[in-house]
Amino acid sequence: MKATDRKAVVTDVQQGTTYILRPIWGGGGNWVAEDAEKLTVTEPLVHGAEAT
Repeated sequence: MKATDRKAVVTDVQQGTTYILRPIWGGGGNWVAEDAEKLTVTEPLVHGAEAT
């Protein structure tokens, strides 16, 4: 399967294996990824830190 180069936010993880994603901008529907190996973290969430 070809990479889509879509940028998204993971909004939920179901049963530890299905990642629910939504676009960062531009609207549109959610989609799922069932293989975490195909996801790339570019800006990890830092708990307890304020955004700068």
